[in-house]
Amino acid sequence: MSFVPINSNIHKFKRTAYGQTLFFLAIYSCVLALQNAIRRYYIGSAISYMYMKKASAENNCDFVEFCEAFFVPLLSTERTELIIDGCQYRRVDKVKKLADWDIAKKYLNVCHIYRKDSSNCGVCVKCLRTLLPLEILGKLDDFAHLFDVEKYRERSLWYKAKCVAEADKNLFFQEIVEFAAENNFPMPIRRDCYTIGRQVVIFDNEDNEDNTNNDNNDNNDNNDNNANNEDNE
Repeated sequence: MSFVPINSNIHKFKRTAYGQTLFFLAIYSCVLALQNAIRRYYIGSAISYMYMKKASAENNCDFVEFCEAFFVPLLSTERTELIIDGCQYRRVDKVKKLADWDIAKKYLNVCHIYRKDSSNCGVCVKCLRTLLPLEILGKLDDFAHLFDVEKYRERSLWYKAKCVAEADKNLFFQEIVEFAAENNFPMPIRRDCYTIGRQVVIFDNEDNEDNTNNDNNDNNDNNDNNANNEDNE
């Protein structure tokens, strides 16, 4: 399969939102610009069919944010067909399928923080959302050469507590908590986890002390609060 690099200035026409700038539109535009050469283009789904329904029924979200499976095919032309692929799987299920794939172990890149060496930072919302399922599967060390795993480990308790505390508000957190339960992976107890803005507090019942973990990483601004608005990996 050939690799076709493309440069575009489309990002100059729209401000950054949710940690990315017109990410999907940039992809679709590039594909359609080459429609004479591309007959069919597959795009990884952001969420599953099940969570599309939950987003509108339970989370009071604007459904248009979660309707890519219906919206993207409408961008197809008589020459190029755009296909959203993988809606039958949750994100955590996709990670599980990739965990033992040799190609993924060599090249997996989910980070939206630009790095010259193309490595994954380990602490942005994309990296956290990928590394926690890998940890749940016991595969974290298999990807240590691609991600900054040490930074992730420093931050993992905060992220686990945030997932537990906000699972009823965030579909991505909800599926991670469900995935942990499916794999008998220990997570913080819900009654001990609280979030105040971007601060996470974990209450220790044994010694009646509060353990507070502040989110001071500039790379994560707006990411956790907007996780439901984000894109495909």
